[in-house]
Amino acid sequence: MRRFKLLGLALMAVFIVAVAITSTASAALPKILPETGVARNWTGASTGAVELLGATAVKCNTAPSEGTQEANKPLGTFHIKFEGCTAEKEAIKCTGLGDTAGVILSLGTWHTVDDNLSPLSAALLFLIEKVHFNCSSLVLVLVSGELVCLWLKPTESEKTHSFHCVQLAGGGQEDTHYFNEEEKEVKAGLTCSVNEAAKEEACFELALGSQTFTEAVSMDF
Repeated sequence: MRRFKLLGLALMAVFIVAVAITSTASAALPKILPETGVARNWTGASTGAVELLGATAVKCNTAPSEGTQEANKPLGTFHIKFEGCTAEKEAIKCTGLGDTAGVILSLGTWHTVDDNLSPLSAALLFLIEKVHFNCSSLVLVLVSGELVCLWLKPTESEKTHSFHCVQLAGGGQEDTHYFNEEEKEVKAGLTCSVNEAAKEEACFELALGSQTFTEAVSMDF
């Protein structure tokens, strides 16, 4: 009888460990529910102006966007059109290479990731392709890197989800770390350089934006 009890305890311990491992693995990235097995499209917008601070200060009046979400994956592509962009000090239009005056196009991929600012918080991670834009013929700015913006109400089921990218009171981006699918903490940040300077400096984005999906969705942790 004692052997059966010990065997039962051993099996229970193995079961508990297995459940813990499974739970850990499944908690790596938030899911976007419902999972429908098909890709989704979404549109986005900024609320108020978007600001880029760093090597040069740029302010854009609006930032309409569009993108995709891969089937059953918390990621996809994005295309943001920053409009009415000017260098704040000189009030000179800033324009992406090949774009219309005052317009800067930004492309890349986005991911929904676990955030480290608070429990059960999710963030939008923007992986940005290099962006070149001019602010007058004398100033060429290069922006690259990653930007983390916090979802405001990730667990609520809504078509439109808002997020913000904010700056700390003392300067610098508020949200600079996230957890990847392997549950490893990763540091993120934007860098800017002016006139192809060898040294790239940290820069920051201030924005309140939203993604609107074709159906109500929520984040599941």
